[in-house]
Amino acid sequence: MTRALVMLPLYLLGFEQAALNAYITLVGVQAVAIHANLGINFGWLRYIIATPKFYHWHHAKDHRYMDANYAVHLPVIDMIFGTYRCPKGEWPEEYGNMSGKPPEGFWKQLVFPYKRKCKKKTK
Repeated sequence: MTRALVMLPLYLLGFEQAALNAYITLVGVQAVAIHANLGINFGWLRYIIATPKFYHWHHAKDHRYMDANYAVHLPVIDMIFGTYRCPKGEWPEEYGNMSGKPPEGFWKQLVFPYKRKCKKKTK
């Protein structure tokens, strides 16, 4: 839905097909990159574009960083609204909003949210 809301005005404004394709490619790559465990120091770029570190703090299980880093592409939006949190030289110790740690292993993590919902419904 978000992509459609962005693409429709760009299309109606007459942007070339190549520009629209470049945008879709860029946001696709960035969406994968911000969710990756990349410990790369992006330096000053961390203030320009959303980086993995920026987005990881969005998911941090730490009350000091709750309700932070909502911008999809541009951290300046969070800076304007006072929701920017990205401490230099640190990474979150834990992620999520559940108690305890997630299960070990890909498949157990994949089905974990569904098991929790099923348990709640059966109680």
